Amino acid sequence: MRKVLLISLAAVILAGGTALVVYAQAEQPRARGERVRGREGGPPADARRGGPPRVELNEGQRVKLATLMKGDVGKDLKDALAAFQAKVMEALNLKPDDERTARMITMRAIMGLMRPQQPGEEGKGPRGQSDRPAKGRRRQ
Repeated sequence: MRKVLLISLAAVILAGGTALVVYAQAEQPRARGERVRGREGGPPADARRGGPPRVELNEGQRVKLATLMKGDVGKDLKDALAAFQAKVMEALNLKPDDERTARMITMRAIMGLMRPQQPGEEGKGPRGQSDRPAKGRRRQ
């Protein structure tokens, strides 16, 4: 009886291992960022993700931006960022070791200010937080 159980266990392990190897070899490698085409009628595999288009600067625009940042405007911006970051560190009681955290919080605050807001939206919390319950959960 034990021999039959051991033989059947070995057969299951061999069959499962062989199936996994065959499945792994059949999977075609995908390029980075390439999406797998879903069911029939879905978006093609080479479809780009949604969202705003990526802004590409040409060489002339890059030179103008670099010149702008080297001038007085860039200096004023750097000074203002340093002052704001110092105030963030002071307000949040961060130590000098936490400079990376202060930079991240500073950039998050700046990006929140730059996000276009609809009229009447000013008092709402950060993006991604709402009063709606998560999917699948009921309010209590």
